[in-house]
Amino acid sequence: RLLVEPAGARAAAGVFDPAVAATHSSRVHTLLEPDSSTVEEFLVVNRDIHVTVATAAGNGRQQALVERLLDESERAIAVAFNAGLPGGGPRVRGEHLALLSALRDGDGDGAADAMASTITHFRDDLLEILSGTASVLDAQL
Repeated sequence: RLLVEPAGARAAAGVFDPAVAATHSSRVHTLLEPDSSTVEEFLVVNRDIHVTVATAAGNGRQQALVERLLDESERAIAVAFNAGLPGGGPRVRGEHLALLSALRDGDGDGAADAMASTITHFRDDLLEILSGTASVLDAQL
């Protein structure tokens, strides 16, 4: 994802519909509040944002690749949130809002940086969670 999505965000920034950014932003604001949303709801909104960005970039192959990568990574995302993702909902909301703001403003470099930061933080957090999980460390391969 880190090799594909930041470039897509950069390309999408020039054509991203501000109304779509606003709609996604309002959905992000409601996510991951205790007792008001679920990890499953986050996964839907997260997928919608990432696929919408890939679609706006205008590259059908990239869109299909992002969809497949999300298919493969959503279980890991759920595991990370259920294990207590560092920073949790507030950090994730902030990262997605930064991306949407850059897209709304037509800031290609800002959108690429926000996308890369979001993916990098999640990857690093997931590796930290998995490396500290006894059932993962003790698994017989």
